[in-house]
Amino acid sequence: MITLLKLVLSHLLIRFFILPKKWSDEKEEKGFKSKYLYLQTAIIGIGALIALSDIKYWIIVVLIVISHLLIETCRIKFLSINLLSFLLVQFLHLVVFIYCVTYLMAEPIAINFSINTINLAIIVGFLFITYPAGIIVNLATKSWQEEINQTKEERDSLENAGKWIGIFERILILIFILINESQAIGFLIAAKSILRFSDRNQDRQRKETEYVLIGTLISVTIAICIGIAIKSL
Repeated sequence: MITLLKLVLSHLLIRFFILPKKWSDEKEEKGFKSKYLYLQTAIIGIGALIALSDIKYWIIVVLIVISHLLIETCRIKFLSINLLSFLLVQFLHLVVFIYCVTYLMAEPIAINFSINTINLAIIVGFLFITYPAGIIVNLATKSWQEEINQTKEERDSLENAGKWIGIFERILILIFILINESQAIGFLIAAKSILRFSDRNQDRQRKETEYVLIGTLISVTIAICIGIAIKSL
């Protein structure tokens, strides 16, 4: 289990925290012709090797590199950027990791959760609920974003404020769950709702209220599910 968590941790750190957004943008534009697609794949391979911590597992690193390149290339070529394609790609990467750990390394997935394993699971959980979970919320609400979209000149809130509010909201929810203070989640959501809805323009109030409510519920659901998963360990 701990090896699987290390591979997932490596993937999250590289894919969502280390690699610059410029790489992803050019990769989407040029596809398999983009040099950043291959640079990203190489860095993913290096991260996997570090996570495995043993050169004897080089065949696993090769498999992860090849599968990553194939998955990303097929996604760019055949699928547009949306919630389903994002979840599908991440699921396929996870399947590859599970296959490598269970069949090539013969390591059990759900037996003997040590303190180190639980600590690593907590780290992975906190990393996931920041940018990756934010991407899921963004893609899930994309159609409503376009419906109520404003130009930059008409924007009446701080740039990226919603993104950071969502990140800290999920972090707090996960902390509340881990310290057995789940009742505080209700107060957090109530406080956010009061602040977000207090200054809405009347003409746009209903649509924006519904949009924020949907995004909040998705965000909270993700954080709670991750918290429950970690607590179950």
